[in-house]
Amino acid sequence: AAVALIRQDDQLSPVLEHIRKQVNSAAYIDHRKIYQGIAGHSPVTARQAMTEHIDKLIDDVEKYYQA
Repeated sequence: AAVALIRQDDQLSPVLEHIRKQVNSAAYIDHRKIYQGIAGHSPVTARQAMTEHIDKLIDDVEKYYQA
């Protein structure tokens, strides 16, 4: 649902990028892990990395709004 929401709204991606910068989080690290799972032909690794990425994104948004 989170990925669908991000894909649905073109304005949401830049907002999320801003939030991650404000809480000192780096999406590129998560994206690299996802890529490595895909490039390594490991769906389990890619899925785990994507799940961790979305969980971190949710945590970052919560941190941002608690500050």
